[in-house]
Amino acid sequence: MRTKYSILLFLFLLSALPFAGASGQQAGDKNGRTAAVTPRLEELHAKGSEALFNLDYDGARQKFKEISRLYPDDPTGPQMLATTLWLETLNQARRLQAALYSTQSFYAGTEDKPGAGPVGGVRHLTAQATSLERPRLQRRPRDPQTL
Repeated sequence: MRTKYSILLFLFLLSALPFAGASGQQAGDKNGRTAAVTPRLEELHAKGSEALFNLDYDGARQKFKEISRLYPDDPTGPQMLATTLWLETLNQARRLQAALYSTQSFYAGTEDKPGAGPVGGVRHLTAQATSLERPRLQRRPRDPQTL
């Protein structure tokens, strides 16, 4: 059980990386203007990430959908929705156990694969986030939040 929470903590920290230095950073909108990362965006991201860490996938999804609604030009919402779907799928398939990856049977390829629904959902959301990130990177190639 402890290992499961260690993996979740690692994945949570990994998903929070885009916001590690975002406070006070500038992000461009679709018109090329820059606007500070808002406290509301940071609050929603933090609450959604906390819900995700606590395996409250519906709560996390609600916060990340709110980000997408309030900030339609920001890739954070779709990317975090993809992360939520990915982690929920791994958890349902019992793939968040670190010991699973240390056995040779895991690498034999005999394990079941995720369904087309979750895979397609993650791909769609990731593509949506990427389409929002590309114009930002063209305007500001070193923008830490977008990177």
